[in-house]
Amino acid sequence: MILKITIFFIASLIVPAIIFFERIAEVIVVYAETYLSHDNKLAISSVNSITLYLIFFIIILFIIFLLCFNKTRALITNILEIFIDIKSLNNFLFTDKYTVKPYTFYYFTLSSILSIFFSVYYSIMGMTYNSISLESNLGGENILEKIMQFPLLLAAIFFLLTILHIMLYRKKVKDKNYLISILFILMILSLFIFGEEISWGQNIFDFKVATFFVQYNIQEETNLHNFFNPFFPLLYPAFGMSITIVSLALWFFPKTNRSTMQGIFEPHPSLILLILIMSSFSVTSETEDFEQLFSIFSVFYSLRIYLCFRNPAVLN
Repeated sequence: MILKITIFFIASLIVPAIIFFERIAEVIVVYAETYLSHDNKLAISSVNSITLYLIFFIIILFIIFLLCFNKTRALITNILEIFIDIKSLNNFLFTDKYTVKPYTFYYFTLSSILSIFFSVYYSIMGMTYNSISLESNLGGENILEKIMQFPLLLAAIFFLLTILHIMLYRKKVKDKNYLISILFILMILSLFIFGEEISWGQNIFDFKVATFFVQYNIQEETNLHNFFNPFFPLLYPAFGMSITIVSLALWFFPKTNRSTMQGIFEPHPSLILLILIMSSFSVTSETEDFEQLFSIFSVFYSLRIYLCFRNPAVLN
């Protein structure tokens, strides 16, 4: 019954999308210009991108529609098994031996959807901010970009909850003080980056910027990181690619005697697509977009650590 409803629902999306394609594309363009663009205008390339991504969306819906049928899924599985070990891939992406909480499928699905969504959004809208210069008339932030500053605060909360859980319920865990110290550092770093992203309240409360920051801060904001914008083309790629290289090394070349704590603190393979897309933005000039993807990564990373201690499969 549920499958039939799903098939009907997807079909009811595909057919109108094809029939009213031009009208839907026009509505999306108007919405983007009104609510997402800083100057209420979209470049021709962005308008074309919206059309292409709408076509891509319809194709994805059609693929999902086909996958609703058992014969289609069986055929695709048989073809893939010729080239890929499906069982090993499933274990790689969807198994976490450090927690009994079955979250990995949702992690992979949600993180992949979010990373693809933001990639499409950035491709259509271009850079989150206008080109950085010493002029005072810089691009502002829209609602989506302001919301994306808060996942770092959520990550800090998860780190804090993990610390409290260990102190209250995991008193015999190995290297307890060392573990709490690491979590405390991660929490402080998350709070610090969050504070920097909201310019320590300036972006929320719109208070007057001190003369020192107006004179020397490139974006005229009450934060520290915008003093070092000229170094971002070096720092961001180094940081983003380091996350990817370290993650891939841990996943594909793991230590044979890896400790439980190391396994808990390394990123889980279910975040592979998010990490790859995030690191790809680190080598572009769109540093703000990398920061937003990193904030999403921070939430998934901190939540997994909390789940590993809240619902552990094994702790030693």
